[in-house]
Amino acid sequence: MGQAPGGAAAQGQPHQGAACGGDGCALDHNRSLAPAAHRIKGHENVTWIKDAGARASHIPFMESEPITTPKGCQMFKQILVPATGRESDAPVFAAALTVARLFDAHLEFLHVRQDPADAVVAASAGDMSGVATAALVEAVTESGARTEALARAAYEEFSAREKPDADFQLRLGMEATWLAAHGRTSDLVVTGRSRDGEEAAIGLLQEVLLGAGRPLLLVPEAPLDPGFGRVAIAWNDSPEAARAVAAALPFIERATEVMVLCAGDETAGDAFDDSQQRLLAGLRRHNPYVALRRVPQGGEKPVEVLLAACADMGAGLLVMGGYGHSVTRETLFGGFTQQVLTDAPLPVLIAH
Repeated sequence: MGQAPGGAAAQGQPHQGAACGGDGCALDHNRSLAPAAHRIKGHENVTWIKDAGARASHIPFMESEPITTPKGCQMFKQILVPATGRESDAPVFAAALTVARLFDAHLEFLHVRQDPADAVVAASAGDMSGVATAALVEAVTESGARTEALARAAYEEFSAREKPDADFQLRLGMEATWLAAHGRTSDLVVTGRSRDGEEAAIGLLQEVLLGAGRPLLLVPEAPLDPGFGRVAIAWNDSPEAARAVAAALPFIERATEVMVLCAGDETAGDAFDDSQQRLLAGLRRHNPYVALRRVPQGGEKPVEVLLAACADMGAGLLVMGGYGHSVTRETLFGGFTQQVLTDAPLPVLIAH
């Protein structure tokens, strides 16, 4: 990458001298990219490493303009956006537009209308009469028509207002099947999250994540930082976390700050382990503004600890792997992952 803002510090040299005095530093390290975002609380527990074999050096974050991405950088160019016809579509559309403008991407809005035949098959175990079957078909058809009209109207209003590079697709059948199929030919799927741990919504996300083989960007109702300027990575040295980091590289390369969050004792002062140092060294080849931070492990509320660390740095995006204690579809998301997806007040990029 080209010369990054910050002079010598951007090249891996310690930021020191009169310009920086640690807690008394004169530079404004607390200024956030997003007005609504939380501010950085000093420089504690932040370690920067020049390379995998170098001594750890403390370097506080330096404020800069978003890094200009060189030619050849990884980008999202085809983004899938489910259009459900519900009110929850609005923040999803807005987040997808932000990503599309960052990467000059095409947005494909997909609405899947339930096939009445599928509803009949699902209800056939109850030995329905012909009259009941006809009534069910009529009800599903009418409901599908209303939802389709809402989804199409939302898309048309959004398209007329924002004028994105976009199109609207309509399919008939199972929502998870079609989202996975279209997801496989997309670079990223931007969708809403479940609320209050809704089992049906969690199940749909699992099906799409497994079936599409693409990362999902899960959007809350009110994202804190729609610019994705600061990125937090939940790292546990698992294959799922590694895939999530790889999928998030387009965001990581453009971020002004990237924090790798690792479980550990903040006060112990022990060196970061080999995988953490290697990850940091590798990521700094994409972006010089990457740091490691320990977050307390154990305890009864690990999700709250993780989200507090994200808030502490004013993160606009959390990157994490999606996994549970089993590889079956029913338990793909463990309790920790499900709680993050339910409670996180910021967008979450997840991969499996």
